[in-house]
Amino acid sequence: MKHSSLIKIIIYAVLGIILLILGITEAVSGNFMRYMLQIFLYITIGEMWNLLSGFAGMTSLGQQAYIGLAGYSVAMVTTVYKLHYSVGILVGVLIGTVVSAFLAFLLLYSS
Repeated sequence: MKHSSLIKIIIYAVLGIILLILGITEAVSGNFMRYMLQIFLYITIGEMWNLLSGFAGMTSLGQQAYIGLAGYSVAMVTTVYKLHYSVGILVGVLIGTVVSAFLAFLLLYSS
């Protein structure tokens, strides 16, 4: 890995950690957190579509199903149970992981 690539990765990691700490400590408003969550969600979906349709030439809607499941989980945890966004995101990731592992077990075990 080149030295400049390593520096970019370190800078992005530090910025991500700073944003995470600002969100957990509630140093920024909830509105700012909502906008940042939307921005990063759109970046993630755009990258997935670029990798699947652009480089691989495949069309798949499975990733959007997991994002929808995780987004619904975040919405339920933050609105119904009144927990913080960071807890909601962790719950969403956990539910998406469990569902994908279960489906992978079912689909790969049968073949």
